[in-house]
Amino acid sequence: MEPPRPPPSPPVPRRRRLRRAAIAATCTAAMIVNSSNNTSVAIALPSIGATLHARAAALQWFSSAYPLSSGCLLLLCGHLADAHGRKRAFVLGSAVLVAFSVGCGFVKDDVTLAVLRGLQGVGGAATIPAALGILAHTFPPSAPRARAAAFASFSAGAPVGGALGMILGGLVTQLSRCAHPRRT
Repeated sequence: MEPPRPPPSPPVPRRRRLRRAAIAATCTAAMIVNSSNNTSVAIALPSIGATLHARAAALQWFSSAYPLSSGCLLLLCGHLADAHGRKRAFVLGSAVLVAFSVGCGFVKDDVTLAVLRGLQGVGGAATIPAALGILAHTFPPSAPRARAAAFASFSAGAPVGGALGMILGGLVTQLSRCAHPRRT
């Protein structure tokens, strides 16, 4: 005997499907950016250390500050997103992440870079739980196929972002060496 199947989902209008796809793509992009921020620095550590004249201990902070602050604040930021609005938390977290990412490009010393990397992690900590909440709200359990596809896409963003971060980190490092050969 076959187990009972859930009733089919009612057809979704085209405009609503496009909106849902855009939301899933945006949330997946947030996961890709978050993961790439974790890995992009690792490949550039020798170049960053040489440019900033950083000690070996400082190099560890450059790569650890982001995941440390992000991991410590995920639950708190998820609660705040639920309490004050997921969209607001997503937009604010994305703005924080972008602002401190730009700031990292202009640092002149190792301590500032480590602090800014930690503050980047705060943005990531706000963005990821908010994105999960947005996906859960946009793709209700009554549409299991669409929900599964959205969450699978979001989850696939982590390894894609990790690989992309290594590639982009290497490209940026190589291009910065070509543009400023004396700094490295």
